[in-house]
Amino acid sequence: MKTGRPIKPGVHGQKSALGCRVTPEIKDALDAAAERNSRTQSQEVEARLELTFRAERALDQAMDALSRAVDWWETVQMVADGVGVSYAPGYEPSWLVQARKVLASVK
Repeated sequence: MKTGRPIKPGVHGQKSALGCRVTPEIKDALDAAAERNSRTQSQEVEARLELTFRAERALDQAMDALSRAVDWWETVQMVADGVGVSYAPGYEPSWLVQARKVLASVK
């Protein structure tokens, strides 16, 4: 276990200090981006962190939607089988094949 200052919880409505160590390449890239975007280094880091959290939420939502689409198709197939509607043996739409591959790769 590493020692150091105890972690303090953030206070709603206030900015909190966050220290981290980065490689010189990351620091140079952040400094250049901050200058390009007319931000301080801290503002640039915060904006980029926020974007990663937004992207993570969007990816989670997309994966949920993909999973629901696969579930829906499987339900349609069961209903079709129940009423005697059949597809060509082994037929699966290409989007379903790709969706299953994507879902399997993240499990």
